[in-house]
Amino acid sequence: MKKFFILLFFILMVSVNASDKENKLGIFIGLNIGEFGLFKKSGLKSLDTQSHSQNSADSSMNGVDNLGLRIGYQVMGSYNGVCFYGHMDYSNFNLDFYGHKNVSMIRYGAYVDYLLNLLETGNSHNGGIFLGVGYEWIGGSFGKYIEDLPNSSESISVEKNLHGFLMNIGLANIFFDKHRVEVGVKFPFYVLYFAEYKLKNPANTGSLDIFGDYYVSYSYIF
Repeated sequence: MKKFFILLFFILMVSVNASDKENKLGIFIGLNIGEFGLFKKSGLKSLDTQSHSQNSADSSMNGVDNLGLRIGYQVMGSYNGVCFYGHMDYSNFNLDFYGHKNVSMIRYGAYVDYLLNLLETGNSHNGGIFLGVGYEWIGGSFGKYIEDLPNSSESISVEKNLHGFLMNIGLANIFFDKHRVEVGVKFPFYVLYFAEYKLKNPANTGSLDIFGDYYVSYSYIF
């Protein structure tokens, strides 16, 4: 995975350098606030137990606010740019389908974003769209909750994931070469928890994943 990000960052750097000789380089540090949903879809007994039993299908959404920190390095040209950064989000919330217990979640990972500049007014304002990929891990007491959910048995197949790839897309604006504001959404490519009865009945499956991961961020470029 590390080699993948290094190679991708190198390719994008070459692309930016080839398109513009007057690149703007800089380390940046920023904060973000956001919200995402934990979506539970289940034809099994509630995911807060240590054993499964068949039940009528149901679904529920747990809204979660988060606060994040990011630090990285960017190369910006007149037409495009790339940034490579580490990121960590923290959330503390009551998990509705876990007996309303309070849990903490830490999400941290590495990301590469490519920015296509669509608006430029000298040094005062640059704006465009960005698309990126990342790999993240999940910890905190929420991670332990996932780990403590039932494992596979003779009748049930279970998959647990506390890390995986995601896609990042949104709008970005850079003001006076120093201030970067983003509005974006992340799309995880992994499911936190998936359980399925080996009878292969679609009504007898249960899953838990992250849905609708929106955020607004501000970064200062040094």
